[in-house]
Amino acid sequence: MQRSAPTQESFNTFSATLQAHGVRESLVFLVSLTDYRFIGIWRFQGGRANAAVHYDRENPTVLYTQAVPDTATYCCYVRDSKGVFMTAHALLDPGTPGHPAASRWRSHCMPSIALRPVYAPIAPGPIAASSPQRGTRQVP
Repeated sequence: MQRSAPTQESFNTFSATLQAHGVRESLVFLVSLTDYRFIGIWRFQGGRANAAVHYDRENPTVLYTQAVPDTATYCCYVRDSKGVFMTAHALLDPGTPGHPAASRWRSHCMPSIALRPVYAPIAPGPIAASSPQRGTRQVP
């Protein structure tokens, strides 16, 4: 499948930014192409999840996140499935009942990349109740 010109251009910009400015700035570029608030590369260690690289649009000077129990984030779904986790509205998603993050991070998309998930939730906000999307846990 051939990439479209805008996709190829974005990939080229990402690659150039990565080479010239490093991982965080390249992730800043990626998140700028979306409506997501956060992006990061997360690591699991000793039952905790912590962002090795973190960017928050609302607080761009914050470089780190607080380590949390790995079961308190959607990262655990990605880690366990080695696939993708996605939900359009966690409070309506039958795959996320009672999850600690559901009330705070309603919309979420997290692919697995070499077993190191990329974390990019949309900040809480209005979601069309007519189009809830079931959480997806797929092995790529």
